[in-house]
Amino acid sequence: MDRNRAVAVVLLLLAGGCSRREAPTARVQTSLPPPRAQAARSAAPQSPPEVAARPAAPRYPASLKPYRVSASLKEVSNLAQYRPLKLEPAVRTQLARNLFACRPTDHKQLFQVYENNDYLDLPSFVTVDLVLQLFHVFYGYTLRTVEAGSLVPALEQLAEEMQRGSLAQLRAAREPAIRDAALRNVAFAAVTARLLGRSPALPPGAQAMVTGELRLIDAHEGWAVGPIMPYKLDYSQFVPRGHYTRSNRLKRYFRAMTWLGLAPFAPRFSDKGPADGPLRQALLLSRTLTASKAAAIWQRIYEPTSFYVNTADDLTPAEVAAAAGRALGKGHAVAAYAPADALAKVRTALVALRRRPGIGARMELSPPYPDPDVQMRVMGQRYIPDSEAMQRLCAPIERPFPCGMDVMAVLGSPRAEEIIRADPKVFNTNGWKPYDSERAKLIAEFAAIPADRWSSSLYWSWLDCLREVMRPVPAGYPSFMQSSAWADRSLYTALGSWAELRHDTILYGKQSAVECGGGEEERLPRGYVEPNVQLYDRLAALLTQTRQGLERRKLMPERLRDRFGEFESLVRFLRTCSLKELRNEALTEAEYLEIKYIGAKCEMLTLATVDNAPNTWDLVDEADRDMAVVADVHTATDLCLEVGVGRAHEILIIVHVAGKLTLTRGAIFSFHEFKHPTSDRLTDEKWRDLLKAGKAPVPPAWTRSFLTPAKPATGDELQGYSSGC
Repeated sequence: MDRNRAVAVVLLLLAGGCSRREAPTARVQTSLPPPRAQAARSAAPQSPPEVAARPAAPRYPASLKPYRVSASLKEVSNLAQYRPLKLEPAVRTQLARNLFACRPTDHKQLFQVYENNDYLDLPSFVTVDLVLQLFHVFYGYTLRTVEAGSLVPALEQLAEEMQRGSLAQLRAAREPAIRDAALRNVAFAAVTARLLGRSPALPPGAQAMVTGELRLIDAHEGWAVGPIMPYKLDYSQFVPRGHYTRSNRLKRYFRAMTWLGLAPFAPRFSDKGPADGPLRQALLLSRTLTASKAAAIWQRIYEPTSFYVNTADDLTPAEVAAAAGRALGKGHAVAAYAPADALAKVRTALVALRRRPGIGARMELSPPYPDPDVQMRVMGQRYIPDSEAMQRLCAPIERPFPCGMDVMAVLGSPRAEEIIRADPKVFNTNGWKPYDSERAKLIAEFAAIPADRWSSSLYWSWLDCLREVMRPVPAGYPSFMQSSAWADRSLYTALGSWAELRHDTILYGKQSAVECGGGEEERLPRGYVEPNVQLYDRLAALLTQTRQGLERRKLMPERLRDRFGEFESLVRFLRTCSLKELRNEALTEAEYLEIKYIGAKCEMLTLATVDNAPNTWDLVDEADRDMAVVADVHTATDLCLEVGVGRAHEILIIVHVAGKLTLTRGAIFSFHEFKHPTSDRLTDEKWRDLLKAGKAPVPPAWTRSFLTPAKPATGDELQGYSSGC
């Protein structure tokens, strides 16, 4: 950005476009309403939602006059401006048919398309993708700042407390079975400490177990039985991914939290046979984690991560301790864990606590696998509704891979249902007979989720924003929004934002799994805002929820304190423009000016989330320079389903503005979905290398309604989505 443009942007921001206004105080509930699969969680700590629930509502009404263009596009007043962009015949055909067209670009950030518009003096079309991308940047930055600054020290303290408590139990134990469980817990705690870079002293017998577990973790080759647990764990999950590759501190945190969230203490094997050893370990660990200062440390980690994502899908130490008290009597001694009949009572109490977790791997397996229906995890991965949808829409043999389209259908997209129904072979829905009925059941269940549940955590609120992106457009809206192609593009946008959500929460979200021509232009370009009033309302509420939640927990990064206000102001501006457009009211010169410089504004807000606070994009590290991210969201035997965002796509849209049909230009996500070996789960760095090599997966067939293909790729391209195993 040149100096004059930068000065203009700063003056615009100071003029009122980004002044901070306090949002009204939100209503805070005292308890978190349980999800469908978590109805009986009496002892699990809950995180209150930060904002009041909002009722579901239809899109804001409009009664705009329809318009069309001919194949020559002669009705477009500023078509000559686009000669440098070379609109190929396929793009012109789509513009004539749909009034919009999308095509790939080499831009690594959405806002770069808008800055390019400013340079070329083209009118911008502000997409919802732009602000959803900006929220992803804010969400990821605040989360990793909280993790590095607050959660890593707390996790180091928790590992020390687990070690101290387990050593004390080992020294006091007289019964061989309890001594064995305590020794395994000493090793379990030591693995946590070693993954964090600590080297605790160990008693005889523990060191070999720790060494064996670390060898499996470092190899991360897949399912194996380790020396501490008597059943198989998926060690391929220990590869740091997402934003956790940015520093060694975050890499260590990722691996330690994966250990605490992945390793289950199951009282039964998968054939429902008793697993007395792991149950004794669970009982001993639950005493340590609830009867000492470890409980407060545990809560310091669990509560803010629940605010970001959700509560745990499996039993917590507090639930296990409470069940043991009911089964064996309050104040019972550790020696009570030795007899098998006492363990049977506890096992019965644990099984009765609640229905099976919402996300439990569907595996037709016999021991040595743990029972997926009831497990305790020290810091369990969290229930996320999209993973439940994927879990219930797969089967070990007939349909091992669900897909992102399943999730969008369950979230309420009728267009996603149509696309799946139209191509059962691609989505492998005819190979598994229960698919249609199970999807219909899920759609009904999700439609019945109470409104306040959709604002119970930042994860749920983000998903709620995606529901608004996909909401059908009523009559009276701009003509470019009236086609099935626009519904496809909105679905594509929702999938791209969902990929970013799964990337940002890859450590915490529990993954599903199975086994197996115009005249002279006016000086100021007349831009346009994608009119989605409800989405901007939801996004504004989500920003308020995030800001107030971080401030209440004293976790707000200081450098973002004012930037949140600027972001909220930007969203309110987009809402105002949308209302004017839907009422067919003219925007002011100041509003057109803000649209013109929106790329620079988003660049400035993005720079606020970059480590070391560079003041120019040229100094930004590659991890922040490139928006491309990837996340594995489902595992089936030796393959995982990867979803990712790649290079920006440009979107060209003919809008009716200031009495003329005007061709505008904006940016949207690119979404990719493909299978990849679990032995090489992709990091962001590896994904970007594939994109640089021109090996991006081919877009699915349903995107051809709005997306013109890029030039043919060469070499060993990644394969597009196929649900076969």
